[in-house]
Amino acid sequence: GMLGSRGEGSLQVLAWDDAEDVDEQSIELLEAVAQRLPTARAALVFAARPGAPRRFEELAEYRAIELRDLDLSDARRLIAVRTGTTAVPDELFEFVRERAGGHPMFIEELLHEAIDSRTVVVERGEVTRLSLAAAVAVPRTLRALLADRLRRLSETERSLVVAASALGSPIDISLLAAMLDLPLGTVNQICSAL
Repeated sequence: GMLGSRGEGSLQVLAWDDAEDVDEQSIELLEAVAQRLPTARAALVFAARPGAPRRFEELAEYRAIELRDLDLSDARRLIAVRTGTTAVPDELFEFVRERAGGHPMFIEELLHEAIDSRTVVVERGEVTRLSLAAAVAVPRTLRALLADRLRRLSETERSLVVAASALGSPIDISLLAAMLDLPLGTVNQICSAL
């Protein structure tokens, strides 16, 4: 089976995002599975917000990794990777740091907006245009950035996002399909694309 002995098959990694929303019945099942982990080639990975229930801490192989804001060098490296630059100009780094701190999602959203609006232009690995004055004059909140992203979605995609936010987490995909009056397969395809 998937959780066989160490000599069988490759390492299996099972991962859950928003683990704070895993229902009680699933947690009990996962605890039973986790008891076999010391003799299996498998790992269970849970991503959860701070303050989420910590039901697995007493397991022998439990390890917690707390993700904090990026430090300055990691933030600079993320900016370089996301813009495709070999060197991040100090002006761009300070602009991003002042608005996004070390939060990776905020950094990525801010850079996405800066590149989309051509406030930042990168050519052949070098920043060739950096007109931050316009961006500074009209500071945009993350909510505004996400609202713009939502407006760019198709009507069906937008309806799915609205319905999903109304349902809250965890989302029952069959209920979502019924709300949208769409086949389950279509809803799965839209979710995967998003």
